[in-house]
Amino acid sequence: MFTEKDVEKIVVKKTNAEKIIYEMLQYMSQKNIQEFYDRYISVDVVIINDFQFTENFSALKEEFEKFIKYLLENGKRVVLDT
Repeated sequence: MFTEKDVEKIVVKKTNAEKIIYEMLQYMSQKNIQEFYDRYISVDVVIINDFQFTENFSALKEEFEKFIKYLLENGKRVVLDT
């Protein structure tokens, strides 16, 4: 939970599912998915628009779920928007 003092320091990244899938594919092709994950470690809140877009990429569903789990396990907040 964020306190009132924290609000000024919160780092928010707003993106969409298509961009995340594209970036994920790039890093996977370079065999460096951990670097993709680490790009988000400095962000407090990740807002992902067009989440339904991921339904078109069933082969990446597991990796996308691992990414969300990674964020949550590292104390990040994730907002999924359709």
